[in-house]
Amino acid sequence: MRLHPKRLLKRLKPRTLLHLYILSTILWIIQSTLLPHLLNPTSHLNGASTMTQIPSTLTNRTIQFLTAHPDDEVMFFTPIITELLKAEHNNVLKLTCFSQGNGAGLGSIRHDELYTSLRILGFQQENIKLINDERKFKDSMSLSWDKRDILAEIDEDTQVVITFDQGGVSGHPNHISLFNSAQEWLQVNESKVVYVLKSWTLWEKYSSTLLTNYQLLARYLGYDSVSDPVSDSNFTVFANLYDSLLGLTAMINGHYSQMVWFRWIWVTVSKYGNSNELVRL
Repeated sequence: MRLHPKRLLKRLKPRTLLHLYILSTILWIIQSTLLPHLLNPTSHLNGASTMTQIPSTLTNRTIQFLTAHPDDEVMFFTPIITELLKAEHNNVLKLTCFSQGNGAGLGSIRHDELYTSLRILGFQQENIKLINDERKFKDSMSLSWDKRDILAEIDEDTQVVITFDQGGVSGHPNHISLFNSAQEWLQVNESKVVYVLKSWTLWEKYSSTLLTNYQLLARYLGYDSVSDPVSDSNFTVFANLYDSLLGLTAMINGHYSQMVWFRWIWVTVSKYGNSNELVRL
């Protein structure tokens, strides 16, 4: 009888889960970081990872990330951001965050935290835009944002937009508003490109390195069907240890006001910290 992953996890004891977590993390370090460097000893010179194949539509481009709240960039987009910032891809990365995340009255603090986080990740300050307009972009779990207001913030020189998909990772209406606007932007600008971050199921989202190890092994063995860099339709970015630690540093040191107990759980077990799946619209 096959067990659903959720039922299987419920049957495992906490000590067994801890051992499984540690072993999986060690295997992930080996597959994501040590083996690529052994296979390509010069990869450390430019930060390249042999486990990630970036399509040509994401090299030599001006790319604008659209996020809804401070900390979205590290909670969800760390692998793709750290990869696209590598010198070998020759990209200009910009990020527009549409609110200060003032839902708890910490907007001014979170404003500064976003800039700190993005500087840690490697963004140039002139490429960071944080919008503070609660009339248009209120941080709310019950409000959607107007497409026209969002479209007005996409720069003319932007060639590629990267944002959330229709599921918004967590179903947050602010995230989904960005997807709807990016979809409309693409209809008007057919020569441009939009990639969206795939929303995973609950057990995938909190699988830490378990599912990632399976995917990395499949790639080593040549059975990877998730990525297709030739067609540019969708692909998976695998962060190595250095990239993941950089994202963790940006989250903890940048967004310190947000490091409550459930965020510690997120940074410990979220798959979004070690891999992203991007889908082209």
